[in-house]
Amino acid sequence: MSQDPHIHITIHFVEPQEGVGEDLKGCYFVYDSSDDTYSFFQRDSETPLRTGLKRGDHFDFTLEFHKHLKWTLHISKHSTPTMVEGKWKDKEKQDSKNLSEGDWEPEQSYQATAGGGIVTETATDIMEIPEDAIFIDHIDGSLDGLDLRDCYFIWHQDSNTYSFFDRNGKELGSDLTIGSVLPFHLDYFPKREWAITIDPGSDSVFVKGRWGEGATAEPEGSYQAQAGIPPETNENAASATV
Repeated sequence: MSQDPHIHITIHFVEPQEGVGEDLKGCYFVYDSSDDTYSFFQRDSETPLRTGLKRGDHFDFTLEFHKHLKWTLHISKHSTPTMVEGKWKDKEKQDSKNLSEGDWEPEQSYQATAGGGIVTETATDIMEIPEDAIFIDHIDGSLDGLDLRDCYFIWHQDSNTYSFFDRNGKELGSDLTIGSVLPFHLDYFPKREWAITIDPGSDSVFVKGRWGEGATAEPEGSYQAQAGIPPETNENAASATV
């Protein structure tokens, strides 16, 4: 076994930054290079809750200090031997929202790093979003694609181009047209390089395309965006799969 129990890949960032997800902070992973798997531990414990976890897996568990809550974590395929990221959900909230077992809340994510690294958190001073924003409201593909939800486009009629913004209103690209490929990074997931395309059929109130990793946008899934769908009314539109 090539597992070093002294190297904890600790969850230190959870989104949303308030609420039950905070209980995940301090839980940690240990990476085993002999079989490229992770073990998962609750904080202050040396007994694993789960072992043999691989990138792309999702797994269920309970924490000793909150036995009434049933959790599920997803491990992103972008995770590394020193960084793990993914999605989380708890059954209580799923039930309260009448969500099925396969549904995930896109905004519920976590990041864990070895050595106490710091991840850039979502901006607290959210910019005012224009009324004509074209929000990404539908995503197909893996769970990683859910991080794109609520990013948005602005259509510029005078130049027949789009600008693209993250969910906090930061501009990531401009002068985009049908056929454009835009590589970018999200501040709240800085270690991943994204790319999206703008495909034929897009117009001033609707945009569609593909999303993927890296500058070439090798397709991992697709997205659709439309005007008039603000984030707060768009909770269940994403349809990413594991």
